[in-house]
Amino acid sequence: MNLRKFLTSLVAGVVLPSIVSPYSLLENSFFDVSIKDKLKSAYFDMKKFYYIEDKERVLFLNGEEEKMYLVSNTKENFSIEKEYFVSTGKKGFGNEMNSEKTPTGIHTINRKLGEDVEKGTIFFRGKNTGKISRITNDKINLEDSLITSRILFLRGIEEENKNTALRPIYIHGTSKEGSIGKPYSHGCIRMKNDDVIELFNLVDIGTYVNIKEKI
Repeated sequence: MNLRKFLTSLVAGVVLPSIVSPYSLLENSFFDVSIKDKLKSAYFDMKKFYYIEDKERVLFLNGEEEKMYLVSNTKENFSIEKEYFVSTGKKGFGNEMNSEKTPTGIHTINRKLGEDVEKGTIFFRGKNTGKISRITNDKINLEDSLITSRILFLRGIEEENKNTALRPIYIHGTSKEGSIGKPYSHGCIRMKNDDVIELFNLVDIGTYVNIKEKI
């Protein structure tokens, strides 16, 4: 091997990996941010403007995943207590009246309805009908769904979403659980019935709900 070939092979085999490898590590460390880290960042961003007590639970909805997270923090120990797949608005996210979009921004739970009622109980216009729905996992006609089991009424507390309660927008159970994990609702946040019953018992009136198209 002559000197030129030797130097070429040396550069290709030794120098280039030493250049590429650190870049690859940087790229991976920059983009591989866990959802927990993202939620923690969003949580502490909220604390700059809203008073949140230690151990107080906060709900975050990540539209990109169609998932909702119940989080809390105690002495800097941030934890995800629960996570649920949901179904948000088929028409996307937005705060316009009659848009059938899921509102964004910070809300609170304004009212809870359905404590101790039977799973599958049908609600219409915010009232208990006394009827029980059949719950399905079918993948057809997923846009049209009954409101079932529990309702958490939302109130927007920012200027851009202050109309949320008037629209009105709920977190609620659905008769069509096949829609969960995909955007099929008319703006509300649908949950599986067992999940919304569980969540109902974990949150209070006044619990913050931060809805984001992407966390």
